[in-house]
Amino acid sequence: MTRGSFYDQCWSDPRDRAVLRAVDELCRSHDLSDATWQVLVKAVGEDGAIDLLLLCGWYHAISFVALAARLPNEPDTPAFADIEDRSEPGEVSEPVPAASAPTEKPPVSVT
Repeated sequence: MTRGSFYDQCWSDPRDRAVLRAVDELCRSHDLSDATWQVLVKAVGEDGAIDLLLLCGWYHAISFVALAARLPNEPDTPAFADIEDRSEPGEVSEPVPAASAPTEKPPVSVT
């Protein structure tokens, strides 16, 4: 997704919204707020949340290599800059986590 937000009406499944919210936040801040982490774990489980973090990390690493090595786009693949913006104008504000949200994430058990 290059434009829009997890708030867009096309994302009706709460699990999809949780994943998109987490990916957007992770790409923007390189971290997840406690509130986003809790919503993600509730939606996809702890193993799914860890898998998503790893997937995002690998995608980021691959994009570093592709960009730095100046690899050409695959044939018939548009660049992000070539994709038409179909979103509504203006920023979409995200909900601010509650002040009572915990300040530390609970430890993750890796099995």
